[in-house]
Amino acid sequence: MEYLANTISARRQHLNMTQEELAQRIGVARPTIVFYEQGLRRPDIETAMRLARALECTVDDLYSFQKAGWI
Repeated sequence: MEYLANTISARRQHLNMTQEELAQRIGVARPTIVFYEQGLRRPDIETAMRLARALECTVDDLYSFQKAGWI
């Protein structure tokens, strides 16, 4: 889950977006973004799709198993 957390945080910062802005764009509360970025929770598939759109990447980019060392 660490790779996912780092990816969300890095993409958000790359886009100069605050946690609050990202939360508003995908329809969740800011603490939810904090949980994602700290690796305490994983988004469900619908939220992951909204995250990918907001972060200008693909769901694959968010969950890249190869980069995370899972395959």
